[in-house]
Amino acid sequence: MAASGGAPPAAPARTELYSKLLAVLFFMTLLTLMLLEAPWPTETTVASQEQTTPPLAELLFGEYGASFAMLSILMGVALFGGLFLAREDREEEEGAGDGGGAKAGAAKEEGAKGAVKGGEAKGGGAG
Repeated sequence: MAASGGAPPAAPARTELYSKLLAVLFFMTLLTLMLLEAPWPTETTVASQEQTTPPLAELLFGEYGASFAMLSILMGVALFGGLFLAREDREEEEGAGDGGGAKAGAAKEEGAKGAVKGGEAKGGGAG
């Protein structure tokens, strides 16, 4: 039975594949139904629509002007805060890499000094 132990794991993988395919089929069916049932604009509906941009602009910069300005400032502050936090993390990572590199560089430098001293001793004895 130990040799046939490889067969049961294949069954859950197949079940997982079927469940994924079923989910994809379900969502594709929903998407198709939504696209077919959507009220798409036709020439008659486009011609009968009035422009909505001027009334929207009047609302945004008139009645809701202060709210719109405060929201834009808040979003700008959030953007700069996110950039600051991301940059701070990156600087910490680079700093950690430099610290390790500085220690390794100091060890190499000390090793090179030792080799030079050893070479002088050998060279002094040979010369």
